[in-house]
Amino acid sequence: MDLEVRHLRMLCAIAEAGSMTKAAAVLGLSQPTLTRQVQRLERFMGGPLFVRERDGVRPTALGEFILVRANSVLPVLDGLAPSRGLAEDEELREIRIGVRPGPLLPSLVRGLNTLHPAAELRTEEGPSSHAVAEVLDSGRLDVALLNECDGYELRRRPSLAYHVVVVEPVFVRLASGHPLAAQCEVSLADLAGEDWATPSPCGNNDDESIYAACGRAGFVPRIRHRVDLPQADELVRSQQAVLLCPPLSDPPAGTVNRPLRDTPLRTTRLLVHHREGTIARQSDKLLRFLVEDYAEQVEYHPVYAYWLDRHGSLS
Repeated sequence: MDLEVRHLRMLCAIAEAGSMTKAAAVLGLSQPTLTRQVQRLERFMGGPLFVRERDGVRPTALGEFILVRANSVLPVLDGLAPSRGLAEDEELREIRIGVRPGPLLPSLVRGLNTLHPAAELRTEEGPSSHAVAEVLDSGRLDVALLNECDGYELRRRPSLAYHVVVVEPVFVRLASGHPLAAQCEVSLADLAGEDWATPSPCGNNDDESIYAACGRAGFVPRIRHRVDLPQADELVRSQQAVLLCPPLSDPPAGTVNRPLRDTPLRTTRLLVHHREGTIARQSDKLLRFLVEDYAEQVEYHPVYAYWLDRHGSLS
């Protein structure tokens, strides 16, 4: 990894807040995500940067060393911002984000906050990727994170630019005591006799990709429970259902995630924006934020890391 300005801002936010929880709220991250990023930075720096105490955190000697330099560098960098010559950026006071469920929103928010610290970010989740793309195309959104499945790709709208962040496999979530949980990979056909819970892995308000994949495996899935994720997880934990899930999702206690053999279902995560304007000019930077943060998250999901070691990237 490379040390970036966002890392320095993150360390300063933690030191100022004196608490990982408070700093995570300021930075727009979950506490586990912030903790993982600090741990990765500590490995890069060669030692702990903060000491965890009962009432919060305090910098170590190494942390103080870096913070002194960060507090010297950041004001200089901030002072350069008005001279960048991007008058369009100064007019960007609000950024409207459309999303579907997935792991990329915190990375996008962090990237936009870095590039546009004065802008107010607003996020809306749409009922499907198709619907969010339509709202984006109409001009009521500025940027979006969308999902699509093999064989059920989104219609490409001429006014919008589409960037593939990652193509990821779909996993299955099982109860820890389920007989299939002992396998490293699960065949889709092995799930033929199971009751299924959903939301769909692609989040497009339909199950066409699931039915198509299961049809190729020789069966029709018994989708019995259309419920929100917490209730679906409870059904999985009690061995009343199985659930398809993204590989970066954390299995709750009593459950495990397992790859599907031969990758019969895949999800493509997309960054989408208008072809003109400030977001378009900064798309390379935003894409880098998303790709790098996604790679960081993989490090903390051993089942997915194992799968990637065996199969390699799908992108």
